Amino acid sequence: MISIRNYTNDDYQGVKALLQEADLFASTWDSQENLKGMILQDRESILVAVEGNVIVGNIFIIPFGPKVAHLYRLVVKKEYRKRGIASQLIQKAESIIKKKGGVEIGLYVDTQHEELKTFYKKRNFKTSGKEFIHMWKELH
Repeated sequence: MISIRNYTNDDYQGVKALLQEADLFASTWDSQENLKGMILQDRESILVAVEGNVIVGNIFIIPFGPKVAHLYRLVVKKEYRKRGIASQLIQKAESIIKKKGGVEIGLYVDTQHEELKTFYKKRNFKTSGKEFIHMWKELH
């Protein structure tokens, strides 16, 4: 049975392994210190899907003002995909965002990943029709 709950610091290695499996892990963005900071600001900012003691999925909620939030790092362990876990994570995130007064959510999808675009469209996400890349800068 899959349960969705808030991330704790003890979950770090499981979340890190998921992000690495999905080739999404970034050592600064996804550091234990950074994730700890996220949950200190908002304990509901990272959700994990758990079966027994195994973390099988996660999603991060990044606020963008009081009405909008960004979904980030939605990942489900490969052998657990196509079981509705990602949908459960999205639904729980939407519930949290609505409870806090949010009215819109956004996310980035790899424009080359047709299966993911189809997945999100089935869940009523719209596309801008434009291609985007994620860019960042390290501050020294």
